[in-house]
Amino acid sequence: MKHYFSLFAGLLLAGFGISAPELGYDDYAGLDVKGKIVVIVRGAPRMFASTVASASQDLAGAHLTP
Repeated sequence: MKHYFSLFAGLLLAGFGISAPELGYDDYAGLDVKGKIVVIVRGAPRMFASTVASASQDLAGAHLTP
Protein backbone atom coordinates (compact mmCIF):
# COMPACT_ATOMS: atom_id res chain seq x y z
CA MET A 1 0.00 0.00 0.00
CA LYS A 2 1.35 3.43 -0.94
CA HIS A 3 0.78 6.50 1.15
CA TYR A 4 0.96 9.98 -0.30
CA PHE A 5 0.98 13.28 1.48
CA SER A 6 1.59 16.94 0.79
CA LEU A 7 3.99 19.06 2.76
CA PHE A 8 4.37 22.80 2.81
CA ALA A 9 7.24 24.14 4.88
CA GLY A 10 10.20 26.43 4.54
CA LEU A 11 13.70 25.05 4.03
CA LEU A 12 16.51 25.96 6.38
CA LEU A 13 20.19 25.15 5.77
CA ALA A 14 21.92 24.19 9.03
CA GLY A 15 25.46 23.48 7.85
CA PHE A 16 26.49 20.02 9.02
CA GLY A 17 23.57 19.83 11.47
CA ILE A 18 25.94 19.34 14.39
CA SER A 19 25.37 20.63 17.90
CA ALA A 20 28.50 19.92 19.94
CA PRO A 21 28.77 22.46 22.75
CA GLU A 22 31.65 20.48 24.31
CA LEU A 23 33.63 21.32 21.15
CA GLY A 24 32.40 24.91 20.99
CA TYR A 25 30.42 24.21 17.81
CA ASP A 26 26.70 24.52 17.11
CA ASP A 27 25.18 24.74 13.63
CA TYR A 28 21.76 25.33 15.21
CA ALA A 29 22.75 28.33 17.33
CA GLY A 30 20.37 31.18 16.57
CA LEU A 31 18.26 29.17 14.11
CA ASP A 32 14.50 28.76 14.45
CA VAL A 33 13.88 25.29 13.01
CA LYS A 34 10.35 24.79 14.29
CA GLY A 35 7.97 23.99 11.42
CA LYS A 36 10.78 23.94 8.86
CA ILE A 37 12.54 21.26 6.86
CA VAL A 38 16.18 21.32 7.96
CA VAL A 39 18.69 20.60 5.21
CA ILE A 40 22.18 19.56 6.28
CA VAL A 41 25.46 18.84 4.51
CA ARG A 42 26.96 15.40 5.09
CA GLY A 43 30.28 15.38 6.89
CA ALA A 44 31.86 17.47 9.61
CA PRO A 45 34.02 20.56 9.91
CA ARG A 46 37.72 20.01 9.21
CA MET A 47 38.55 21.19 12.72
CA PHE A 48 36.90 18.06 14.20
CA ALA A 49 39.05 15.06 15.08
CA SER A 50 38.60 12.19 12.63
CA THR A 51 36.77 10.08 15.24
CA VAL A 52 34.22 12.83 15.86
CA ALA A 53 33.83 13.45 12.12
CA SER A 54 33.20 9.78 11.36
CA ALA A 55 30.58 9.58 14.13
CA SER A 56 28.74 12.55 12.63
CA GLN A 57 28.37 10.64 9.35
CA ASP A 58 26.74 7.61 10.98
CA LEU A 59 23.20 7.99 9.67
CA ALA A 60 22.13 4.69 11.22
CA GLY A 61 21.99 6.45 14.58
CA ALA A 62 20.05 9.45 13.28
CA HIS A 63 16.74 10.25 14.90
CA LEU A 64 14.00 11.97 12.96
CA THR A 65 11.15 13.67 14.75
CA PRO A 66 7.95 14.91 13.17
